[in-house]
Amino acid sequence: MVDLRVKDSSRMGVVLDITERKRAEESLRGQQAFLRQVIDTAPNFIFAKDREGRFTLANQAVAEAYGAASADELIGKTDADFNRDPAEVEFFRRIDAEVMDTRREHFIPEERLTDAYGRVRWLQTVKRPIVEADGAVRQVLGASTDITQRKRTELELQEQRSELAHVGRISMMGELAASLVHELNQPLTAILSNASAGLRFMAREPVDLQELHDVLEDIVAANNRAADIIHSMRALIKKDEKLEFAALDVAILIADVARLAHGDALQKDVRILLQLDADLPTVRGDRVQLQQVLLNILLNAFDAMRACDANEREVTVRAQSRKDGFVLIAVRDTGPGLDESAIERIFQPFYTTKHDGLGMGLSICRSIINAHGGVLWAENNPERGATFYFTVPVAHTEWAPR
Repeated sequence: MVDLRVKDSSRMGVVLDITERKRAEESLRGQQAFLRQVIDTAPNFIFAKDREGRFTLANQAVAEAYGAASADELIGKTDADFNRDPAEVEFFRRIDAEVMDTRREHFIPEERLTDAYGRVRWLQTVKRPIVEADGAVRQVLGASTDITQRKRTELELQEQRSELAHVGRISMMGELAASLVHELNQPLTAILSNASAGLRFMAREPVDLQELHDVLEDIVAANNRAADIIHSMRALIKKDEKLEFAALDVAILIADVARLAHGDALQKDVRILLQLDADLPTVRGDRVQLQQVLLNILLNAFDAMRACDANEREVTVRAQSRKDGFVLIAVRDTGPGLDESAIERIFQPFYTTKHDGLGMGLSICRSIINAHGGVLWAENNPERGATFYFTVPVAHTEWAPR
């Protein structure tokens, strides 16, 4: 609005009304202040960076993590100015560049951030490219959620699971004690017998070196057998600090467990049959804990057939590759089968059908298989007995521990 007023005949002035403009500016400042307050109040990290890694936007959560008094202190600086871990800084720069170059969103389920106080935080982050008016991408926008507490809880649960698994293995060793003594007694007796025979051969004239050589070979073989049994026992009862995932040969894993349970099977008149597909792929898992699962299921199968006639006690262990990237392992017994109403309850903690059982074995087994990304379940057979199944991912399958 222009107001023209004649002050006198010799002078004339022009007055512009800028009220609306001032109101618009005040409104814009208010909106900016509100947006700034919202960004700074948000508990999540909100930030933007340019191609040189310099912050162009940051909220108070980022500033606090990096020990800055205000978010303004971060503007124009990079992660390297605040973060003590060069590997983390390099990771941030690489992902930022990838997002800007590909113009695609990048989701990071877990990433580390070392804060100004040297503490490690865990973040879940989404990064998106900022497309400017001319179509160029010169900045990346990021939003991170602090999942440190969740990560700590997961680690605590993993430790508890490891403790329970260790207790379960000790319990199984107690159940196997008598059969293990029997298994060890055989090679020790053979060593003693062969050593005595060797002494007698050496007392003869002339000494039959070939016969003595055969005796010494038998002693070495018996010693190796005893050592294998002890090694298997030590591996099973050791306390694991964490799961040790590696590529495993399924056939060897099953054979090792069958060998360990052999003495118990003999004492209980149980025949163990192995039906393993040829060319089974290697699986990814923790050897000791998978052995624990299979051994626990085998011992349960032995126990389930205790009321059957001796010539009917048979356990079949089958392993086959599936098209979904998993190997299926099944343990089939010829016992009376499971109570249909209890098929799912048997995997619950403290539920047991044994008079002297704690009800933790199958619960621990399911926890172990879940941690491997597989599943464990049981079914009654059409004719008699029950079958326990569990799956383990093959070594090249994408999976995530739970």
